[in-house]
Amino acid sequence: MKRELNRWKKLREKYRGTMKFSDENGTVGAVAMDAHGNIAAATSTGGIPFKLPGRVGDSCLIGCGLYADNKVGGVSATGYGESIIKVMLSRVVCELLEKGLTAQKAAERSVKMLEKKINGRGGVIVLDRKGNVGIFYNTPKMARAYMKEESDAPISSV
Repeated sequence: MKRELNRWKKLREKYRGTMKFSDENGTVGAVAMDAHGNIAAATSTGGIPFKLPGRVGDSCLIGCGLYADNKVGGVSATGYGESIIKVMLSRVVCELLEKGLTAQKAAERSVKMLEKKINGRGGVIVLDRKGNVGIFYNTPKMARAYMKEESDAPISSV
């Protein structure tokens, strides 16, 4: 709690008198499959400092910031929530999986569509029903990691 208060104070000073937003926050997302093939997705927003009152991000909206369907796969999205909401990014990924695209191709195509359709910025981590991983983003960076049953350690990148 003290760490977050200090962080908020630092950001408040940095952006005092402006409406400039920061990308110093991070979304935490996860997609997992259990031993029975059940898939779950979760997304927790990093938020936007000094957000306008009443703003709702994509993280809490099923089909936008996250989506899971045992028959095709699961997705967790990150980025500019207003854009992600407009295209229902996570549901789009699952629709592409339903059409037979690989997890990686579905990730790539959905984020490229986000950019082309509304100049949106974001990224996704995808897990298909067979446990294959797909990751793609069009933001300057997206920290990510995944681990498979046969892995000795997580595969990660910032």
